[in-house]
Amino acid sequence: MWSCRISLLVAGVASLISLVIGLTWGVTAGYFGGRVDSILMRVVDVLYSVPFTPFVIVLTVLFGRDLVLLFIAIGAVSWLDIARVTRAQTLGLKEREFIIAAEVAGLTPWAIMWRHIVPNLIGITLVCLTLTIPAVVTTEAFLSYLGLGAQSPLTSLGVMLADGAAQMRSRPLLLILPAVVLIALVHSCNRLGDTLKDRHGL
Repeated sequence: MWSCRISLLVAGVASLISLVIGLTWGVTAGYFGGRVDSILMRVVDVLYSVPFTPFVIVLTVLFGRDLVLLFIAIGAVSWLDIARVTRAQTLGLKEREFIIAAEVAGLTPWAIMWRHIVPNLIGITLVCLTLTIPAVVTTEAFLSYLGLGAQSPLTSLGVMLADGAAQMRSRPLLLILPAVVLIALVHSCNRLGDTLKDRHGL
């Protein structure tokens, strides 16, 4: 239970960081379009070509093994899917009548984005968030297993897996139980994301 607390804390904070970055990036690209859209999405394409886990490992090694830095490192590289989804939704929303009316009324682009477009993206962003959390949980467990995540006296599922692997022959339950909990946690988050996705017709 204590390990799950740390794993879920990392997953929650890192996912929120990725949500903020991805939502801002995608809405900006979709609303302004043109050259801004082209530049921002080319950056996304380049980052897609960078291996996810090795990049997080490099950031963790360069900037230390602090838990806060782990939040930032994972969140800073897991926002790409959110950016693409929100951009696609924004492209459709900006042609709607209420957005055109807001432009005619003289609202600034930033006011239109945060007052009118972002509230209409809450459903899709929640779906993206619930689908991002399992990937973040798995990444945190992998980094902690390698010794790059939670440090003593803290613990997480990845740390428990590493400790269990060292005693696998003499005490196999130390490896099996955290592995089962990790699988159940990821599966539950995926099921929640699938349910929300079906409910929103995505």
